[in-house]
Amino acid sequence: MSRGKKQRKKLFKILLLLVICPVLLGIMLLFTPIFNIKNIRVEGAEYYNLEEIRLASGIAPGENGFRKIRFSPEAILGLRLLDAELAIEALPRIKEARVFIIFPNEVGISVTERNPSVYLSYLGNYLTVDPEGYVLEVNQNMPPAGLKELRGIEFTRYSVGQQLETDDIEHVRIADNIVRAVRKSDENSDFKLWPVVDWIDVVDDNTAMMSYDNRVVVRFDPVDKLQYTIDFSKQIFFTKISATERGRLEFIRGQNPSFIPD
Repeated sequence: MSRGKKQRKKLFKILLLLVICPVLLGIMLLFTPIFNIKNIRVEGAEYYNLEEIRLASGIAPGENGFRKIRFSPEAILGLRLLDAELAIEALPRIKEARVFIIFPNEVGISVTERNPSVYLSYLGNYLTVDPEGYVLEVNQNMPPAGLKELRGIEFTRYSVGQQLETDDIEHVRIADNIVRAVRKSDENSDFKLWPVVDWIDVVDDNTAMMSYDNRVVVRFDPVDKLQYTIDFSKQIFFTKISATERGRLEFIRGQNPSFIPD
């Protein structure tokens, strides 16, 4: 046999092995019981428990996880279960989900949840939204505990789990910044502002208002020295304004704050 024929025969065997080995490996992964799911790990979930996440994923112990992998580079290279990810992300409070096989017989689920920021009043309902304007839940009887009302947001429609259809999404983000500033101001302070905040109203990108104790309305620029403004307004409210006074506290850029009694 000539040298060229021997080389072609050797090359043919190598190519045959390259074809057969992946096929055999695929058959083994898909049909061998040792690769059936024995455990499901969930990380990052606080609002939802493990069973709620598992049920949403559609994955059950005893199934073969490799059969759920889509025929796509993203899924195959990362051993990701993309259909399960989409199913979990349909939960209103899930921002992002990653579902992947942990070789040989476990599934890992990592989720990032959406956190409530404020609530909106709408036709007798109370809509809990996150900083990006996604509606997390709707309450009919009473406002959600621990949140403040955001006013001034106009929207055409809403669906639980979806972002509000509005041009005012940036105002929701601004409101969340205000909420964070108030909470930060209370961290190491004897005066606690959060309990006396009634509502927040983002009028435009450079004008916001807050009501304190239903008697003092603070008007300020939410993008100009926000933390300083919140800290200073709290100091004035608790130390300079009496418990019975009502009025407006104005913060105008370039000027000292002024209190205008009713």
